[in-house]
Amino acid sequence: MDQWTLWMNAPAPFMNSNDRLSRWEKARRTKAWRSSAFLLARVNHLPQGLERIRVDAVLYFTTARDRDTSNYELTLKPIVDALGPDKSRVSKDKQGRLKRVEAPGWGVIPNDTPKHLSGPHIVLDEIPLGDVLSFGKVQLTITDLTPTVESAA
Repeated sequence: MDQWTLWMNAPAPFMNSNDRLSRWEKARRTKAWRSSAFLLARVNHLPQGLERIRVDAVLYFTTARDRDTSNYELTLKPIVDALGPDKSRVSKDKQGRLKRVEAPGWGVIPNDTPKHLSGPHIVLDEIPLGDVLSFGKVQLTITDLTPTVESAA
């Protein structure tokens, strides 16, 4: 069973379901998280075309306080989307002009449905004193759950 552990400095503030963001700010943060996760997958040469993976994430915050883990699924959604297929496309705006919609995906798995993905499983933590970052960081652990020929028999 192959496993990869990747570290990502938070490219934007963590998003949680209690945030009251404008749609533009939410889109900006989502794009930042997805783009960063895509680049992380590419730079680390993650495999493409796996059948099933498990994603574990530890979110490290810069301040210590009580937080509700499930609120931060919103941050993990664009990260997981970046591990799926590329969904960039060209579309038309309201004036009929062509525009490119960036939704990069590395293609680790064909889709982020339960058939191909277990998780993301989230743990919250704080950054040790002395590790100073603007927004925090994320530790991603990706485990290949693709059945092997031996286990299928």
